Amino acid sequence: MRNRRCIASVSAIVWLAGVLAFPVSAPAQEVLNATVTRVVDGDTVKVRLATGASTTVRLLGIDAPESVAPATPVECGGEEASAFLTRLVEGRDVLLTTDPSQDRTDRFGRLLAYVDAGATDVGLAVVRAGHGEVFVFQQRPFARLAVYQQAEAEASGASRGVWEQCDGNFHTPQTQSEDAVSESRSESAERFVRRYYFLLNQRRFSTAWTKLSPGLRRRFGPYASRRGGFRRTVGTRINSASVSLAGGKAVVRVAIRARDRDACNRRVVRQFFRVRWVLSPREGSWVATTVTARKIGGGTPRLQRSQCAAPRRPRPSPPSTPDRPGPQPGPNCDPNYSGCLNPNASDYDCRGGSGDGPLYTGPVTVKGDDHYGLDADGDGVGCET
Repeated sequence: MRNRRCIASVSAIVWLAGVLAFPVSAPAQEVLNATVTRVVDGDTVKVRLATGASTTVRLLGIDAPESVAPATPVECGGEEASAFLTRLVEGRDVLLTTDPSQDRTDRFGRLLAYVDAGATDVGLAVVRAGHGEVFVFQQRPFARLAVYQQAEAEASGASRGVWEQCDGNFHTPQTQSEDAVSESRSESAERFVRRYYFLLNQRRFSTAWTKLSPGLRRRFGPYASRRGGFRRTVGTRINSASVSLAGGKAVVRVAIRARDRDACNRRVVRQFFRVRWVLSPREGSWVATTVTARKIGGGTPRLQRSQCAAPRRPRPSPPSTPDRPGPQPGPNCDPNYSGCLNPNASDYDCRGGSGDGPLYTGPVTVKGDDHYGLDADGDGVGCET
C-alpha cells in the first residue's frame, strides 16, 4: 500500500508540474476603429469606438509631461505636448491596436493601445518631436520598442521639444512667471475658440459639439438641429480676437465673417457678427459655457426653400373690344373713349392729323359716339397710326 501511495503521489507531482509548465495562452491582439473626440494631455485621448461606446486611451509605450494630473503641477513641456497631440489627432479617425505583451488596461482603467492615424504612428510622432519619452512598464518590452527608442535618440540628438526646453527632464515642474502663465492661458483660450470654427469649416460637427458644456448644448437644442443650421454655411473666418481672464474663466470676444449660400438664388451672402465666448477650465483645456452673438452687418441669406416665394407678376389688362371695353376712364374723362380725353375740349385730332384740335397719341378704343372723328375707318379703334 505504501508503494502504491508513493507511486500515486509521484504521479500527482508529475501531473502538477506538467500543468504548471504548460504555456498559458497570451491575450489576443485587439484592433479597434475609433474617432478621437478630445485630447486630455500629451499621452492620453478620449475616443468614440465604432460601436458608439466612449473610452479613454493611454498611448502605449510613451510618457509625456503632465499637464492635467490632479495634485500635480504642470510639468515642463506639458502644454506643448498636449497642443501637439491635439493638432495631430483631435477629431480624426484612428486605429487602436493593443499589444499582447502588455496589460490591456492600466490601473486607472484606461485602454493601453498604439494609436495610428492613417500612416502615422501617433506615439512614435510624439517621441520623435521631443514631446514624450519611451516608457517600458515593469521591464516588459513592447512590440514597437526598438523603433520608439531610435526616435527618442533622434529627438535627443537634435534637441527637440523637452530635450531643449527642459534639458531632457520630462517631469520637472514648469517654472513660469505669473505673466507668462496668464499669457499661456490666454493663448490656449483663443486657440480653443479658433479650433471650434476650424472644426465647423471642416464639417466636423460632432467634434465641435464636444467643446460645448452640457448646459449650453441643451440651450442650443438637439444636435441634429444644430448641425442642420450649418448646412448652407460656406465658411467662417475670425477677423479679430481678444481674451480676458477672471476667476479662473476666460472671456473670448471675436469678430467673425460668415459666408452662407442663399437657398433661393445660390448666391453667397456675407454676414458679420461679434461673438462673446465664456470658457471654463476642463482637464487642462476649456469648455464653452456661454456663447452669445450679435449681427453687425452684411446681408440676410434665405436658409429655407420655403422662403423662396415666386415673384408676383402684374396681370395684363385684357384687350379692349366693343363687347368688353378696357379700363374705364376716370370721372374727368370722356366715357366714349378708352383714353382720358377731356369732355370739355371742343375737338381732338390724332397726332399727324390736319385738324386744329389738341393732338392725341393713339391708339384709342371708341366705346360710344365718336364725336371727335378719331376712328376714320370705323373699326372701333382710333388714332391707329
